[in-house]
Amino acid sequence: MPDQALVRNSLSMSVEKRCCEAEVEDKRRHNREFMRQWRSDPFHLAAEKAKRRERYYAVQKQRKIERESSSPRVREQTARLCGFCFKRAAVRKIVRLRISESAPDGYVKVRIPYCGHC
Repeated sequence: MPDQALVRNSLSMSVEKRCCEAEVEDKRRHNREFMRQWRSDPFHLAAEKAKRRERYYAVQKQRKIERESSSPRVREQTARLCGFCFKRAAVRKIVRLRISESAPDGYVKVRIPYCGHC
């Protein structure tokens, strides 16, 4: 015959478990309803669309840059543009200093194409 204390203990545990499961289910239901209301709000819907659009176009822009940077023709064309504005044709090259850990004095001279207007 099972021990009375063991039976009572298991019954109380099952009641507590059902109580906890009910609380969890109520919380899930509340969260689900809240998110449905939040998503149906026109302001939040517009913000979510804008965020998704920004992410999509940022990825597309990055892919385009990666594709173009791998093309030798594009590298040649960008070498002829100003290194500061990238809009006008370069008329000369100017020397600037770039920080470098490998250089003995800490700087390296870099030649940058320059349009003369920037």
